[in-house]
Amino acid sequence: MVPFSEPIYRSRRSNPPRRLAENAAEEGPASDPAEFQLHVIIDMMTPVPVEKLPKRGSWGSEYRVLAYNVEVNISGASLVIEAMSQGKRIGQKTITRIDK
Repeated sequence: MVPFSEPIYRSRRSNPPRRLAENAAEEGPASDPAEFQLHVIIDMMTPVPVEKLPKRGSWGSEYRVLAYNVEVNISGASLVIEAMSQGKRIGQKTITRIDK
């Protein structure tokens, strides 16, 4: 199994761009910045060894694929972020200070 990580970004805008790439093309007023800030990094682990992950692509350009879902749940004043793959939790991060 192989460790990897994914960044979680946040924006203070009430209606932020839907994708990080859109952020570069959109500029909001100074009082309402469009930019995203890195908030936390969630550390994960593949649920199986990499060589057992399914292959995609054509001969000569095959690659391994790890499909996973990220769930965000509210627990009191905290956010619990869980990454799930093949019915297993592969990563979790609890954010207790979402106002910072």
